[in-house]
Amino acid sequence: MQRLLPFAFSALLPRNVHEAIAGISVFFRDLCSRVVTEEGINNLKTNAPVSMCNLEKIFPPSFFDVMEHLVIHLARELELGGPVQYRWMYIFERYMHHLKKMVKNLSRVEGSIVAQVINEETAIFAENYFPPEVHTKHRRPSRHNDRGERATYHVTVPSMFKEIGRLSGTFTKRRLTDTEHAHLQTYLLTNCEDVLQYESVYMAELRMTHRHATEHELQQLRDNGFAAWLRSYVSHINK
Repeated sequence: MQRLLPFAFSALLPRNVHEAIAGISVFFRDLCSRVVTEEGINNLKTNAPVSMCNLEKIFPPSFFDVMEHLVIHLARELELGGPVQYRWMYIFERYMHHLKKMVKNLSRVEGSIVAQVINEETAIFAENYFPPEVHTKHRRPSRHNDRGERATYHVTVPSMFKEIGRLSGTFTKRRLTDTEHAHLQTYLLTNCEDVLQYESVYMAELRMTHRHATEHELQQLRDNGFAAWLRSYVSHINK
């Protein structure tokens, strides 16, 4: 709302509508700033009524209730309480959502929450007595952890074949087209540290043979011919 909304509707709405929405977005962005100055607060006090009046010219009266008009008083709250980062309610609202999910007996709401909190605290306390190899709820690996170790080889293997990874979901098999295969080869080779020195040699040759080519044209030539050139270059070295 503070930063993306003004850009999202810049080309879709009339100028007066976009300026009104952008004005309220800028108001909330300045309101949530980490640095608060007296001059900034005075500007917020002046701009808040103007922004709300501009919105009242656009939206129907049914859109406005007491919550919309509270915006006018937020600058005064900022002046009295200081930066809003220290008074967010999001943390407590998330925790209240967590507590509400614990309720199993609707006729005993408080008792259900208390019983479940005791169970959670007991489980967390008991986790400290399990050996490290036992994965508990709060000690299990992150879903972003691929849970593997780099393989060791007796011969020199490029770094791109040592990375650890796993599928993020189901997979399907299909045959790559020639264009896709060429793009995949180029991407792997140009992102491998062991091949950077050969890429520099190839780019130097391209600049010698295509003296008037732009950088964009040289990049296109590299994408189209680097894989084949590297295969020929390595074969020539081995001979």
